[in-house]
Amino acid sequence: MAAFKTNFQSAVPFTMAMAAFTTIRPSDVPIKNPFVSLVKFYKNWNAVRQTRETLNNLSARELADIGMTRGDIENFARRARA
Repeated sequence: MAAFKTNFQSAVPFTMAMAAFTTIRPSDVPIKNPFVSLVKFYKNWNAVRQTRETLNNLSARELADIGMTRGDIENFARRARA
């Protein structure tokens, strides 16, 4: 069997060198729990909804004080929670 130099500067047979590489098999990939994904989606949606509702309850003067307009609320709510 032919030998070659590796990063470790030692002669290693080809079959042994291949064993040094790691592979990801489907069984190594964690399975995402759909319930956990659904809960995360709901929490994010609810946070965006609450932020939007809170900002909509401010007056135009209060929004101007924080440098926003009514048109900025939707984009701000989505960016703040993304």
